[in-house]
Amino acid sequence: MKKLVLSLAFIITVCFAFAQQQPVISNYLSNPYIINKAYTGYSENTEVSLLAKTFFVGFADKNPGFQSVNLATRTEYYGLGIALTNDYFGNTRAIGLGITYAYHIEMGENSLAFALSPKFLQFGIDQSNYVFFDDNDDVITNAKENRLVFDADFGMLFYSSNYSAGISIINLLEPNVSLGGNVSDENRLLRTFNLIGAYNYSFSEDVKVEPSILLSYSPLNLYYDINVRTHLKNLFWIGAGYKQVQAFNIMFGIDYKNYRFAYSYDHNLSSISNYSFGSHEIVLGMSISKNSGTPKL
Repeated sequence: MKKLVLSLAFIITVCFAFAQQQPVISNYLSNPYIINKAYTGYSENTEVSLLAKTFFVGFADKNPGFQSVNLATRTEYYGLGIALTNDYFGNTRAIGLGITYAYHIEMGENSLAFALSPKFLQFGIDQSNYVFFDDNDDVITNAKENRLVFDADFGMLFYSSNYSAGISIINLLEPNVSLGGNVSDENRLLRTFNLIGAYNYSFSEDVKVEPSILLSYSPLNLYYDINVRTHLKNLFWIGAGYKQVQAFNIMFGIDYKNYRFAYSYDHNLSSISNYSFGSHEIVLGMSISKNSGTPKL
């Protein structure tokens, strides 16, 4: 008979890894490729960005975390990108590698972009530090530690210099990521739909306000995130937001020449805040002008 402690550890770990199929990112406008691949080629320059987030600091020895590295470039009407992601919680981990092809159609002052992003995902469980109460438990001890699957994302974006609005579909193919001998359709990655919109309103040459909203739907839940950022002299910005998952965030960023830095702190409004110091997110980026071959000033 399986022990309760081991069963709970296994259920919580696996369910989190498979249910959190899209990370909760606060500063999604600083790295929008994670939400919608059609942003690939949104800028005329080559964009390099790094995002790192740690969830619920202080809540556990191994806090959930997410990292991504994105490269996006533009060639006439085509956008090309590559993304590497690392999503982990406890003893589970999901590593992804994807490439993106986007096509941009100019419509006067506006543009319309479509993107398709095939990707490989490797899911795994590290059992090296598990404590087994039953060495003959086939559910755990005979489980495969890794599984490689193929999937794809789709994105569409309508944008101009002042606004952007788009829809994306994550996990188009809904691959099965079951580990071990028990293969179940319940362990499929669920198709997720995202709606994103942002508008940049100029009060003056030095002050701009940028409200944005993100809506995300999957069979698991409906999630929204509302943010407002205020840009000062195109050099510094501050912002705040609220998430449906009972959390608010404060954030700030610096844009200096071709470099950018952004930080966000998420504070949970539920009882988990009694045990956690919140979630922390950092974004680093660089813009490289293709005309001169050097970072844009």
